[in-house]
Amino acid sequence: MYAAMHGLSSVTEMLLHKDVGAKPELKDSNGLTALQLACNMGHIIAAELLVVPTAAAEALDVCNALGRTALMWAVESGLMSVVERFVAAGAKAKVKDKN
Repeated sequence: MYAAMHGLSSVTEMLLHKDVGAKPELKDSNGLTALQLACNMGHIIAAELLVVPTAAAEALDVCNALGRTALMWAVESGLMSVVERFVAAGAKAKVKDKN
């Protein structure tokens, strides 16, 4: 998660390699996935790398405590190529947060 949150895309990519086995569906102590952190911080490459593995782990539409998804943060951060990957991966675009 540290790599995604800080935009360390080469480290993110290495951790996602099947031999390392990072689990993109895991949440940090604040209930955020690596993909949510990357999108929230505006790290486009790390976010792009995480969309497919997160979708494969059935965690693409995971919400935080406020009902926010990574897709919401990608839109808010202007990460349009990431938004396109979300749509292609089957993200639910009509999810509403708690606000």
